[in-house]
Amino acid sequence: MKIEQGKTLIMDNVLSLRKKMTQLEIQNEINNIGQLISASIIKPTGNLVTTNFAVETTGSEPLFDTEILLPVEILGNLPNQYSIKEKFALKNAIFTEFVGNPASLESTAQAMVDYIKDNQLQQVTGLYNVQVKANSQTEVVIHCYIGVADNLL
Repeated sequence: MKIEQGKTLIMDNVLSLRKKMTQLEIQNEINNIGQLISASIIKPTGNLVTTNFAVETTGSEPLFDTEILLPVEILGNLPNQYSIKEKFALKNAIFTEFVGNPASLESTAQAMVDYIKDNQLQQVTGLYNVQVKANSQTEVVIHCYIGVADNLL
């Protein structure tokens, strides 16, 4: 796996939804965004991005503090649960491209964390997953970014 440094992820006019959700609820929210597209309320101008800020395991199912992001053109009235970020910029990130079964994405995330440690970098964001392509439920292309500090200490 090739990991690159100094990469940037920039998006304009970004639909945002952040809340605590189970894995099933995350998928349901992504489907809800798909319904906004089908209803011509939004038009995507880029790829769907997800990130997790924290995980709570107090109940029977883990709750993920998740943000779903999608660059869009707004064509109608958005439901109140969504906000719009005029600009999103993740700078000075490490980057890798994942191709394969989404179930094995965890190993890519761990390899990126190991890369950060091995290169004495300081992680400043979580993992941002940009869903580039879904060939099937068992084959996807995801661009993975983690922001790191640009200071050398």
